[in-house]
Amino acid sequence: MNESGEKVINLFEKSIPGFEKIVLCDSLKLKRGGLLKNPVLAYETWGKLSSQGDNVIVILTGLSASSHVASSKNNKTPGWWDGMVGKGKAIDTDKYYVICINSLGSCFGSTGPASINPATNEPYRLTFPELSIDDMAKATKLLLDNLNINKIHTLIGPSMGGMHALSLMIDNDNLVQERFNYDELVVNDDYVAYRGIKAKHIIFCEGFGLNKNKYFNYLPLVGTKGELLDIEVEDLELDFILKSGVFIIPLGGNKFKVGATNKWKDKTTDDYFKNIRVILFSLPGAFTPTCSTYQLPNFEKLFNEFKGLGIDKIYCLSVNDAFVMNAWAKSQNLKSVEVIPDGSAEFTRKMGMLVKKDNLGFGLRSWRYAALIDNKVIKRLWIEEGFGDNTTGDSYGISSPENILKDLKQL
Repeated sequence: MNESGEKVINLFEKSIPGFEKIVLCDSLKLKRGGLLKNPVLAYETWGKLSSQGDNVIVILTGLSASSHVASSKNNKTPGWWDGMVGKGKAIDTDKYYVICINSLGSCFGSTGPASINPATNEPYRLTFPELSIDDMAKATKLLLDNLNINKIHTLIGPSMGGMHALSLMIDNDNLVQERFNYDELVVNDDYVAYRGIKAKHIIFCEGFGLNKNKYFNYLPLVGTKGELLDIEVEDLELDFILKSGVFIIPLGGNKFKVGATNKWKDKTTDDYFKNIRVILFSLPGAFTPTCSTYQLPNFEKLFNEFKGLGIDKIYCLSVNDAFVMNAWAKSQNLKSVEVIPDGSAEFTRKMGMLVKKDNLGFGLRSWRYAALIDNKVIKRLWIEEGFGDNTTGDSYGISSPENILKDLKQL
């Protein structure tokens, strides 16, 4: 109850069922000042702890993830890493005792800004003290102590969890059973080897700062772009993944194309529109329902009919970056329609078609429209009705390929 006698409910704890919680201690002193009384960490477990206690895998979450890394008996919903964690999978729960810990400060069961401040009986909100990665690591060690876990077979930390893992290892030198020994790494011109594991190539799916990383800067890294390899993975349930220019595209039958986006190529208005007759259509966003189900595939399907009416090119434009547009084009198996990324929204803004779609979480996007452009001159526009910011619904019809074809036949 709060001071007004109203029951205070933490809605976030109801959003991800199945986790367990432990009160770590009476109070936790934080690195940057402040104190948390009766701090709680949420966690989930899979598998069984061996009699020697030597099969523990700890997974530390990224910034926004819950402890629900995989489906479990208490929560059948697929987790955020279901393709990796489970029986017979890379992190085999028949072999290992897996603990996924929701970081201190999160809203998914662990003490965070949405939690109740025992001093006020109200949610902390903006009064929640400032946390450091070291505080998260300290809380994690307290949780492991409460669970009587004193050694870890493998420590995994994706994204922010990686920093969390490093902090935990620095302050607890003997916690992880074995560490990577850089002295045993052999780097030759033809291969890289470590303890009998030999590889001709190692692919780091990282951003542009990798060469500046002190752990990797002495490796013979070569920046690579394009479609690198085909992989086959069972039960990897995804439509597409695109992160920092690295993409994974499903090919069907548990097969996926993995690679990095192609080299940048500057394009001008002349490149797209000079001395040709084109249809340009613009839509709210790549991978969105109407755009992916109807508009883009139907323009592709009807391309030859447009060509028969004197159209040389059909362009699809959206306020998305090149990475997203190229991945979308591949997922749609486009052969005829070409995509144009308008990542900065400059083209859309100058066309007067930029609208807010904050109500859908999209931010600034293009209104749905199409144009007939002949040698850089707009001859005809098809603009969907109801133009405006934060509109409800998704008006579609006027700029559909079927309607444009009908109008072109009457010109």
